[in-house]
Amino acid sequence: MRAQTDTDTAREFADIVGESQPLTGERIGPDYHHDEALIGEPVAPRFVARPQTAEQVAALLAAATQAQIPVTARGSGTGLSAAARPCPDGLLISPTTRSRSCSPGPPWPTSTLPPPQKGWCTPSFPAS
Repeated sequence: MRAQTDTDTAREFADIVGESQPLTGERIGPDYHHDEALIGEPVAPRFVARPQTAEQVAALLAAATQAQIPVTARGSGTGLSAAARPCPDGLLISPTTRSRSCSPGPPWPTSTLPPPQKGWCTPSFPAS
């Protein structure tokens, strides 16, 4: 039996990432149910959180661990390996709403990533 209700858990995730960033139930769109792998059926996660900082990711991982909720990390969902396919009772962490400078490290330069807009693609690095 879960120690927390879905509402309590969603509230905790909202406290970490902001009111509009965690998604539950009907607010979880079909794009979050799968990656681009050609195998397996789509699965809706119980929660989706869209952190904007590394600190938020760490806090989400700590909260999910405390609540014994499995976590799936997702880049842009374009992978073909089914690695971003969520667990039905889990938290899908999708850091696609970021707006900050980032760099994969030397020798690649730092780039500034604006918030994604309709029609934009924010690929993960490295990608297959």
